[in-house]
Amino acid sequence: MHCRIPIVALGASLLGCQSVTVTPRSIREAAAPPEVRERVLATWREAIDLLNEFLASPFNLSLPRGRFELRDEEGMLFVTDGGARPIEVRCSTLGDLVRWAGGKAASLRRGFVVARIGSGKGDRAVENSLFTKPDGEAQPPRKVASLIAHETSHLVHGNGFWRNCGYLCEALFLWRCTTSSIEDRPRATSVEIGLFARSKGLSQDFEEALEPGEAEALLATYVLDPFLHVEHGPFPELASPRQGPPELERLHAHCALARAWFDPVLRRDGSPERLQDLAALRGAFETETLRCRLLCLESDPDGAKLEERRSRMAGILKEALDLVQTERLGKTLLGEREDPIPADHRSGAPAPENR
Repeated sequence: MHCRIPIVALGASLLGCQSVTVTPRSIREAAAPPEVRERVLATWREAIDLLNEFLASPFNLSLPRGRFELRDEEGMLFVTDGGARPIEVRCSTLGDLVRWAGGKAASLRRGFVVARIGSGKGDRAVENSLFTKPDGEAQPPRKVASLIAHETSHLVHGNGFWRNCGYLCEALFLWRCTTSSIEDRPRATSVEIGLFARSKGLSQDFEEALEPGEAEALLATYVLDPFLHVEHGPFPELASPRQGPPELERLHAHCALARAWFDPVLRRDGSPERLQDLAALRGAFETETLRCRLLCLESDPDGAKLEERRSRMAGILKEALDLVQTERLGKTLLGEREDPIPADHRSGAPAPENR
């Protein structure tokens, strides 16, 4: 999200603006060719299916377990144990201003706004930035699901309007834009669903899907790095019941992701020397995990020591990933590809999309 987006959103939200609520019914009644209406509805339904699969997957660390529902009159609902939350989508003048400012959407109190795409004469229910690219081509379901997940994360972790106000204050007084704390949890959601898509071979940014476990290892590396501007869960305030101290809950989730990669790699055939090195790194990772767990269990954990341990764990994972990359393990571990993870993505997850 660009610095001027919250300024635009805050100003425009105080003014009246024309808008269309995007629902399955409004799409079917839109002044657009039948094939366009059917394509938009099919894309939205497929995006909902992807979102629900993501929510139930180990990649989801930032949103509560639940499901999205698409209803004819109401549009989207996010249903969790705490109830059903409307995720209202509006295509409005405010959304047009957000797009002009460089963004894709902006969260408000009950949902988010998107922009009209095209000549400005099309029906907002179908020709909008949720379903259509700036060049007029159709958005793939993965992109639609990613945008919905990001904006839902804003709503789950705080009222959209007031979070925009907080974003504005940070931009004006602390000069924070891309590193705004308001974006930390939604940014984490974007990273998580991006790696989920890569694990299924749905990402357009890479030609092939990651091997089983690779995406989990990248995500575990990412969430353990204390210097990145993301905040992954699981978040105790969204979980019921609580299982322990917040830091310990997060540690369990992150370490489970790392083990999901380490274990199958160590069971496969490859260079004995490299496998021995990987086994040593696995042992070092478990040692740091134990030390970190003991710190979490203290009545008043030392934050600096905790971040130091987490940083070491992230470093061990990065070293293990690099070891597999450079050795290739005789193309046994990572398949027949020349370069399964591009060089500029080897030490972390792909950059999240801007709003």
